[in-house]
Amino acid sequence: MGWGVEMAFVGRTAELAALVAHAEATIAAGRLRVVLILAAPGAGASGLVDEFLRRADTRVVRATAPRRPGGPPLRTWHRFLDELGEPGEPAAEETIWAMERRLVAALAGAVATSGPLVGFLDDLHRADDATMGLLAELADRAPAVPVLLIAVVRPDDDADLPTGPAVHRLWLRGLDTDEVAELLTELVGHPIPAQLAHQLWRRTDGAPAVLSAIAGQVRPGDDGRRRVTLRWPDALAAETAARLAGLSVAAHRALGIAAVVGREFDLSIVEPVIGDGALVALDEAVEAGLLRVLPEQVFAFTTALTREICYDSLGLATAAAIHEAVADSLIGLGARVGERAPTVGELTHHLVQATVLGGAERLDRAIAAAVASAQAAASAEDFEEAIAGYAVACDLAARAQWQPGLLGRLYVALGSAHLALAARSTGDVVDTYRTAGREALAAAARQARHSGDSMLLAAAALGYGSRPGRDATAAPPDPDRRSALMEALAALNGDGGADLSTVARLRARLAIELAPSGEAVRLAADALSAARECADPRAMAEALLASGGVGLAEHRQAIREAGVLGERGLLARAHQSAAALLLGVGEVAAADRQLAVVAGLSGVAWSAGLAAAHRSLLAGRVGEAADQAAGAREAGAWAGSGAADLAYAAQLAAIALVVGVPGEVSAALSRIAAPQPWWVSAAAAWTAAAEGQSELASALMDEVLGAPEGIDSWTALLLSEAVLLVGEPGPVPVLLAALGSAESGGAGRAGGSVDAKAWVVVGPAVASAGPVALAQARLLTASGDLPEAARQLEIAGRGVGSTPWLPWLRLARARWLLARNASGDGEAAAKELKAARVGAADRGLVGLVARIDTVVPSETGSLTRRERDVLELAVAGASAKEIAERLVIGERTVETHLANIYRKFGVRNRVELITRISEGLPSSGGT
Repeated sequence: MGWGVEMAFVGRTAELAALVAHAEATIAAGRLRVVLILAAPGAGASGLVDEFLRRADTRVVRATAPRRPGGPPLRTWHRFLDELGEPGEPAAEETIWAMERRLVAALAGAVATSGPLVGFLDDLHRADDATMGLLAELADRAPAVPVLLIAVVRPDDDADLPTGPAVHRLWLRGLDTDEVAELLTELVGHPIPAQLAHQLWRRTDGAPAVLSAIAGQVRPGDDGRRRVTLRWPDALAAETAARLAGLSVAAHRALGIAAVVGREFDLSIVEPVIGDGALVALDEAVEAGLLRVLPEQVFAFTTALTREICYDSLGLATAAAIHEAVADSLIGLGARVGERAPTVGELTHHLVQATVLGGAERLDRAIAAAVASAQAAASAEDFEEAIAGYAVACDLAARAQWQPGLLGRLYVALGSAHLALAARSTGDVVDTYRTAGREALAAAARQARHSGDSMLLAAAALGYGSRPGRDATAAPPDPDRRSALMEALAALNGDGGADLSTVARLRARLAIELAPSGEAVRLAADALSAARECADPRAMAEALLASGGVGLAEHRQAIREAGVLGERGLLARAHQSAAALLLGVGEVAAADRQLAVVAGLSGVAWSAGLAAAHRSLLAGRVGEAADQAAGAREAGAWAGSGAADLAYAAQLAAIALVVGVPGEVSAALSRIAAPQPWWVSAAAAWTAAAEGQSELASALMDEVLGAPEGIDSWTALLLSEAVLLVGEPGPVPVLLAALGSAESGGAGRAGGSVDAKAWVVVGPAVASAGPVALAQARLLTASGDLPEAARQLEIAGRGVGSTPWLPWLRLARARWLLARNASGDGEAAAKELKAARVGAADRGLVGLVARIDTVVPSETGSLTRRERDVLELAVAGASAKEIAERLVIGERTVETHLANIYRKFGVRNRVELITRISEGLPSSGGT
């Protein structure tokens, strides 16, 4: 465009595709086609066409309209003919018709020689009328030559442009914000923050040429929070400056005031500031091409650059005074409603800009507006805007030398907004937001210590949020959060008039931080007592969730309290905790309903992802559950301290347990940072045993069983898998005790004792490993306690329902029948195995299918149909003679079948065969 700027090419995917489509259509039709690219100065039309021509596999002919007016008409077309290889001096009296005949003949000759071609006519806004007239004639005639003519024109020339069936228009708008960031990053060599990209997009209309011209002025420290000072090159500003030069003083002043308001502005806002003659002055600017009129008495600068130049022409004091006047005008319009109603954000912007005039009253007005704007943004969950508002308020309050207690509370709000944004973000920005949030909370704590403000100290401590995770998947205690909570609690305990609600919340948070420990139990009880005394909903909800051993009624109360407060995070925790309780006592359907509520909450992506994964697992959709668990891990990155990795590993282990193979569990465990909970070692023992590393598995089992604080049911369940695979009966009593007293679920059970668990439950995911009774039955069968195993199988059968643990229950029943080996048990076991295999295959439980096939190979396995018949009778205790009579075959044939079965099972006789099947252990290991 003549600005001497080297531009990178970014975006324009749709526009390039449109040009390609026009080129293909031109060739297919065999007729001339005209594409008019309507683009404002600097919009990158030339760059777009250059990129298209670079990719085009055809001849290209270019011509640019003369820069200076005057000279013979049709000069652009003469240049085009020169490039086409048909030079000739322009005749003084040459007509459009003569030039048309000459041009069509030249195009036909060029096409005959080299095939279809593309013609590019640039900057036609400078062309004479005859040149544009010839373009219109060509478009009307559309001669039978495969030529695509691309012409770049200005949008304001729209009314005088060619029309007709052969003419197609392509409106070229500016780059979007993401493309602006990409372009500038490529030009300056460092990342461009989103807020800065948005500011520069707004100030340049996303015009690539304008952005390229000012890219060198962008510094690495610019973040977009404040207006970046830019100097517009003379070449960019020349056209606007020339138009401004012809305006009256009144029009100049009106444009300056309008520029303060924004790219678009309402007459009712600027009129009180401009004063008499406002409309006349604005009409003059419209006639000069600097403004355009929109509906409902709204005006707009024709380009963002025009507004920037007008704004920059104001002195600092003048601009500040206008900002203040505009703010007063907005306040006067405060009763207006609808799309054009002034917003608190607009008011804040103008009041903040006016603070350069000085004065405590101006600062206080601006701070109040910034806080109101930030609060409104936070309520709408627009935490980027909230951060911007609170940051401005903090800066202004420090400048106004506000008291430490007031300034500290602004820091708490700023820190909380950063952490809230981190909780809704993914990728590298999570650490950035989390660090900024903690720095703001630390600043608040310093202000609290300086002023001796214990309530501010408490607010800063609570701003850290609660310890992420739950139970065995809780993140390691955070030293900063723990120290802040303990310091605040100590300060409030020394304050006789301390707010009881705040004390209760601090105790609840600290109890969660210190769990599991005796001190955590004491703090949780004290928190609940204080919450009941003060009857504050927030304190009650937090205290209930920090207390172990509360029943469903208390959880429902926590849900109600959190719902009244509208705190989604607290509400999600309450529903998940209730789901864990319900599932723990076997009420699977009720637990599923609680998880469904969490999945529907906005702003809690981690919780929702964990809940969705577990719901899919309960429904037997194991593949979907694994994908959702992975998505939840990404959404939980904000929690830090490996909480998301712990929850993911627990969910993956729960999924792998029901599938029957460890799968990716080892990789998930390897990502968990130290210190690791004991269940991680138990899971590692299981994966080692599944991979045939019996010695490693045994060593890990010994390590976990030696834990000084004992093991929980989740750890015991994982160890059980290793024990069953390795075949070591020694740990069975310890594991049975750790699994607890299995009880059958049923209506109303959740309202009673929460000590007796029906299902193994862990973590915020409510990751489930199935009924406790099923786990106990498998261990009891392996250890030979068949009567107690039978009782546990009966309990498990009442609660397993249609969950994916049903095939596991059938396999456990088959093993028990084979172990008992009474009359008819063989046939009954075969039926259970067949049903188990069908159920496992339907649910995609590949590991379980393989285990079932080691007991009785499937119909696609290595045993023939007759061999399977012989096997079922043999394990039931029938002699060779009895088998022969039953199957109506010879006794010698039976012996032959048995020999083949022994060989295929890797055993030497019937005793080893029955032992092998009853244990369910292949000779190479595995269960």
